Amino acid sequence: MNDVALFVNVLRADISAGAARRLGIPCNFVRRHLRQMEEQLRLRLIQRSTWRLSLLAS
Repeated sequence: MNDVALFVNVLRADISAGAARRLGIPCNFVRRHLRQMEEQLRLRLIQRSTWRLSLLAS
């Protein structure tokens, strides 16, 4: 899965579960992949709450 494509789909869906459904992949894969991408970039990209994800202005 392309990092940028996954990231864009998560932002469009506002929640990782919605992005996972749209892409046909497990939700835990989406969350883990986003965390790994943030670790590689050493930058927090997304603000997580119980129900929503939102882009951080960094």
